[in-house]
Amino acid sequence: MKNKKAICSLVLVIVLILCSAFPVFATSDNYTNTETFWGYSTDYGTKAWKITTRLDVDYSGTSSTARTITKIWTSAINDYDHSDDDLGNGTYGFTGGIKTYAGSTKLGTDYPNSFTTYSVIKDPSDYLYFAKAKTVSYRIPAINTGKVVGYFAFNNSGWIAVDSWANTLTNSIY
Repeated sequence: MKNKKAICSLVLVIVLILCSAFPVFATSDNYTNTETFWGYSTDYGTKAWKITTRLDVDYSGTSSTARTITKIWTSAINDYDHSDDDLGNGTYGFTGGIKTYAGSTKLGTDYPNSFTTYSVIKDPSDYLYFAKAKTVSYRIPAINTGKVVGYFAFNNSGWIAVDSWANTLTNSIY
């Protein structure tokens, strides 16, 4: 009986040592923002476009080890498709790119033309501006906080912006 307890204890200690020596974590972090863009037209008055933007980041590692960002996903949906009415859907995109930082050091900027399109499940009455993803490899040392920042902008010709038609999303990686 003592041998069984000793063997079980030894096996448990070995498993704990192996688990702590080789931490492997795949993590996904996302940030969703819903922004309402207001516009004015002399023909139609003041109208709004409600756009939900997502910025998702896949990474591996932990805060005690280096983290590596492996994939960036982003999508934007207008909660109501204005294709058939006088508002129109306008254009919305991340023309400023998506920038990745380790602390205050910029690791890279990824522009829309370097992303690939992926499919999303959405309500048929919603308007999809884009759904894009990119495989990357940005290493963030343990001493730094990582940050992925997307710069998005809305435009609709014939309409005058009321407030800002720009939107910034930040996804921090600790």
